[in-house]
Formats: sequence, structure tokens, C-alpha cells
Amino acid sequence: MNILIITGTYLPSVNGVAVSVESYYQTLKKMGHKVTILAPDVTGAKRSRDVIRYPSLLNALSKDYPIPIIPLTPKIFKLLTKQKFDIVHAQHPFHISWFGKKYAQINKAPFVLTYHTKHDEYAENFFKFLPKIISRDIVKASVEKTMQEVDLVIAPSKYVQQELKEKYPDTKTVTIPTGICFPREVKKSKRKVREKLRLPLKSKILLSVSRLSEEKNIDFALESFAKLPADYFFVILGSGPEEENLKKLASDLGIDSRVLFAGKIPHEKVPYYLRATDVFVFSALNETQGLNLLEALHAGIPVAAVGSKTTQEWLPKEFGLTTDFDIKHFSSKIQEICENPDKGLAKIEQEWALNFSIQNTTKKMVETYKELMKLKAEERR
Repeated sequence: MNILIITGTYLPSVNGVAVSVESYYQTLKKMGHKVTILAPDVTGAKRSRDVIRYPSLLNALSKDYPIPIIPLTPKIFKLLTKQKFDIVHAQHPFHISWFGKKYAQINKAPFVLTYHTKHDEYAENFFKFLPKIISRDIVKASVEKTMQEVDLVIAPSKYVQQELKEKYPDTKTVTIPTGICFPREVKKSKRKVREKLRLPLKSKILLSVSRLSEEKNIDFALESFAKLPADYFFVILGSGPEEENLKKLASDLGIDSRVLFAGKIPHEKVPYYLRATDVFVFSALNETQGLNLLEALHAGIPVAAVGSKTTQEWLPKEFGLTTDFDIKHFSSKIQEICENPDKGLAKIEQEWALNFSIQNTTKKMVETYKELMKLKAEERR
């Protein structure tokens, strides 16, 4: 199978979409498929035979999400029309999908969209320079247009698929969670890892792995952490537009000496921080999936999460605690997990998480591609 993936973000960015594209690319190749990625050109981007870079601009609001310009130049068009694609798979609506549809039409191939983000709820984050009502209308119109043109929309979770069905009843949808390439287990003891990472040896350590943006509610997590005893320590991995505001908040709360903003780190180093952790903290309300939750569970780490449709679907009750969006309630549940750890759950947590491995989800993706290709061929008869 020959697959074209069109994305607005890719390595060296380390956001969820970029990591997802890379994981599927590597796994599809191992399964014997040919994959071409059309991605924005950014500083530090490595050149690859399978990756075609198109022009982009630096995004001042989020360096991890460049502003795509036009994924079609004479050179790119020539490169892409040299081969026949069986599937064209876009990772975003907006003009990325418009060009995806064009490439699909040229190849007479099915056109697929993965709905990574609830775009309508984050509209004002995408277009901060516009009035809210205008940004929402732009996003709504673009998403609706894309939904009319795709052959299939892939939802990362069941609840997102249900919402899409209600909003766009004429659009075909399916749930395929974003697969995770789980790392090897860190064999070193928790103490050894803490020494290596220069983390306090005797503290209860909380960990958050998240982009530092408004919708992730890291401010809520910090305010909840401020209610915990002095022997608790909070490690926050990630970067984003709210980083300086969050650092100021930690200072204002008087907890900056117990909070480490470790910044954006290579994904392969995350397991070491998980190994050093007592509780994983998840404070976002509107995520389409819970990849970070699964990585924590795979490492045998209990989770404290704000209750949402995502956590209801992705976090079994026996593996962690979900709470109201209430500072006092959230902090008390974190303390409850720390003081009453169930060490026997680690193996069961890992087995649950493995259901979402990149190998399993890629197999389902390939089966879905084949079904679409068969339907497309029947339509042409």
C-alpha cells in the first residue's frame, strides 16, 4: 500500500500529532507499506527521502506548531505526481485538508482525516489575533467543509466519535485510538533515577507531561499542589505559551522551590521521569484522548485526573482516581493515592495500556484503509 500523510506539524516538534505521525510512519514501514509524509519545513528539520517539506512560518504563539503556508509548489507537485497513492490521510482540517482532497482526487484515492483536536472548542486559541466570534465562525466553517469532503473521519476515542456523529450525521466515522510506541522499562531503582535526574529523594513526586497552554489547566494543577504538604514535589514536563505565566503563578503561590519546570524533553527520556514518580497528574478537561495517561499506566504509575469524558473512557477506576474540577478535592485525592499506594496494580495497568500499542492500532488502521479502497473501487465501476 502507498500512503500519503499530510500534516501541519512533524518532527522535530514533539507535540501529540507530530509524535503520532512519526509512530504510524515507522510502524507502517515495518509492515511493508510505503509512506510519504508532507510536512512543514522548520528549523532543525532533518531531511529524509520519505518526507517532503513545504514552506511554513514560525508561530510566535507556539513554536511547536508552525504556521503552514501552501503544501503545493511546482516542485512538490512534481514529486507527488510521480507516484500513485492508495490513501491520502490528513491530520488537520483547514487548508491542509483542502490540499489533501486535491491529492486524493488526482490519485482517485480515499481521503481520510484524523480528528486529533476538538477544533471548535479551541478556536480562540488558534486565532488569538481575531475577535472570538469571528475565530469560532472561521473554524466552524472550515471543519464543516472538510467533513463534507472526506471519505472517513478517524476519531481517537469513542466519545469523540459520538460527538462527530451528532454534529455531522452524514460523515462516516470510526474510532481508532492513537497508538503508543511504549518504551522499554527503566530497570534502575526509583532512588537511582531520582539521583540521576537530581530530584529530591524523600519527597512525594507528582508528574505532569503536557503542553503548557490554557486548555491543559496546569494552573489548576499548581493551585491544587499548593494545598499539599511541604514534602511533595511537582515536576512539569513540556513547554508552551503559558510557561512564564505558570512560573509566575508558582512563585505567587510560594511553591516555586517545590516545582520543577523541566521544559520540553526528548520523548525517550519521559520513562525516566515516570520511574521517579509517585503520582501522574492529568488536569485537562477537553482532551480527545489520554495518551499520557496510558504511558503512566504502562509504567505502573497511579493517576490522579480531573473527571471528563476522556478519563471516563481511558482510565479504569481501579488504576487511579478521577475528581471534580475542584482544587480542594483534587489535592485531597492526590494525597490519598500517595499515602495508600496499591503496588499490586502495576502489572494489570501495564496490560491494559498495551491494548493501545502502536502495533495494535496500526493493524486496525490498515484494515480500515483496505475497506475504504475496496469501497472506492466499487464506486468507480
